[in-house]
Amino acid sequence: MKIFKAIIIVFSMFMVSQVSGQDAEKKTKRAKNKFKKINTDKNDFISEKEWEDFYKGKKNKKGKLLRGDFMFLGTDRDNDKKITLEEMIKGVDKDLAKSRMKAIKKAKKKAGKKSKNN
Repeated sequence: MKIFKAIIIVFSMFMVSQVSGQDAEKKTKRAKNKFKKINTDKNDFISEKEWEDFYKGKKNKKGKLLRGDFMFLGTDRDNDKKITLEEMIKGVDKDLAKSRMKAIKKAKKKAGKKSKNN
């Protein structure tokens, strides 16, 4: 009976790893396809303009406009204003996007105060 339980556990673990591996493959394939659609100039990266053009006016399943700027900030992990295929495959890091949005707002606020003082 112990051997049977061990076999069931090992088999279950194998099946879970297979399913998660297939999910990763699907995610990679979707990211590659989307990268090709967005990258209109067919170079090795997606520019901020290409990203904005692609997401302009697009809505999520609930009918809300997608925040392309937010998504770009969370996908451009090295902050070079370009999204590579590798970054695209990793997806949007919401925490990174939030922190960058806060920094941008703070910088704009600071710039606004400076212009008022001058």
